Amino acid sequence: MNSRKIILAVLIVVIIIIVYVSTNNSPQLSLNVDVISSGDDLTITINNRSWNTIYFGQKYEIQRYTNNEWETIYIPDGWEDIAYSLKPRKKFEQVILFVPSEPGQYRILKEVFSDLSDEETAKIIIAEFTVSKQ
Repeated sequence: MNSRKIILAVLIVVIIIIVYVSTNNSPQLSLNVDVISSGDDLTITINNRSWNTIYFGQKYEIQRYTNNEWETIYIPDGWEDIAYSLKPRKKFEQVILFVPSEPGQYRILKEVFSDLSDEETAKIIIAEFTVSKQ
């Protein structure tokens, strides 16, 4: 009976590890705040929860929720053509240079790749925020 308990315990541990690895293995985007006022700083953090190095650039997209759909906002700033690499289980911060001034619900989108030579590995990671009235 003791050997059955040991086997059952090992099996439970293996299942827990499989569930943890399968649910915590993709890059994540987060913000330093959820609600900002126009003119406030906004910093995004890319958390590479995967087991592979990921790659991305400075470019980001901002969308505003209007009339039950997300609309892309024109961003006047340009980006340097730099490719960053982020090792597994590491984080990267980027200051957002353009923050919308009009109150509303927004989201930031970043494209990340697990293989620079294959665009099919691209994933879009998203974080939402609100611009409040001043």
